This record gives sequence, structure tokens and C-alpha cells, in this order.
Amino acid sequence: MNFLLGKLKNTFLKEGISKVYIKSFRRVKGIVLQFIYRSHADPKPWSTLKNKYKGQRVFLIGAGPSINKTPLYLLKNENTMVFNRFFYFSERINWDPTFYLTVDDVTFIDTINEINDYIPKAKYAFFPYVHYRGVVFFNKIKNNKNILWLKQVMGKGISNALPKIYPGSSVVIEGFQILQYLGFDEIYVLGVDMSFNLNRKVEYL
Repeated sequence: MNFLLGKLKNTFLKEGISKVYIKSFRRVKGIVLQFIYRSHADPKPWSTLKNKYKGQRVFLIGAGPSINKTPLYLLKNENTMVFNRFFYFSERINWDPTFYLTVDDVTFIDTINEINDYIPKAKYAFFPYVHYRGVVFFNKIKNNKNILWLKQVMGKGISNALPKIYPGSSVVIEGFQILQYLGFDEIYVLGVDMSFNLNRKVEYL
């Protein structure tokens, strides 16, 4: 609760009271819908994956500009985690991902058809069953057996109790939590460019 109040205070100081009302409504809507559809946050499928990949390595691949200069073909037969619109790289690589993750509600809504086509290519795909801003994911995704649902909860740190997971400023934050839960000993990061800057005209939701 203190974490959420702190975020709303920052919103008030930076963007004004109207944004506080909008964000508060979305958060409350998300909480209510998470409760209504709580059966989707089933911990049983997750329990079978706890430390399943102990002793192995994985390559986490972001969407920074440097990825265009990275020889991704070398990752064939490696464990990989990709995000969001990575399916646009499909024609440029010779492998399918081990893990696919999308938690951004805007990306999800804009590319739902592409996402549904891409899900079967991954060994496991991860999505919030209800986004914390109130967007329902589970009823827009085709029924695939390789999907595990996440429950986004407010807070900071690394969750060891998946499907409960802490959202971050980047999908990579949730990706790290999943990979840690799966037990990987080595996580190599590609395409997460520290020099990348958001457009100043971007509106934060």
C-alpha cells in the first residue's frame, strides 16, 4: 500500500490531480478484475517449473538498437527469452525462442493477432491474466497449453512466489524474476541498451 501511495504522490507532483484520478481508477479496476478472474492465477503449473533449469544458462534478449548488430543466429540450441514484438525478427533468425513474455497492455492490444500466431513457437509463453491497469489478457489469447499466467502485484524486488510478480519500468524486470524462479545459473543480457532514451513526448500511463 505504501508503495502504491508513493507512486500516486509522484504522479500528483509531476502530472497533476487529474492523472491521479485516472491512474487510481485503472489500478482499482485491475484489482477488482484480478479478484473476479483469480482462478487463472493457478500456482500449480508454476510449481512444476521451480528450478527446472538449474545449472543451465539463458540469453535474455531486449529490443535495443544494438540487437540489429548482434549475430542472433549463434543462439540456435540455446535457451532464450524474448519479449513483445520480437516476432518481427522471425525471418532473420534460425531458431524459435524458449520463452516469450509480454506484459505491456498497449503492445498486447496493438499486436494481439501476431502474438497469438507467435505463441506456439515458444516452449513457454507468459502473460498477466489481467494487467494491473485493468486490461484483461486471458480472454483474448487462443487456448495454448504452453501459456503460464502471471499475477502482477504492487511492490519492488524479486518475487519467489510466482505466479505473483512485481511489475517494473521494463518487461525485462519481470523477465528476470521468471528466469530466477526457473533456476538459471547464468543469465546473459543482449539488446538491453543503457544508452536508450525515451522520446520526451511520451505520455506515461
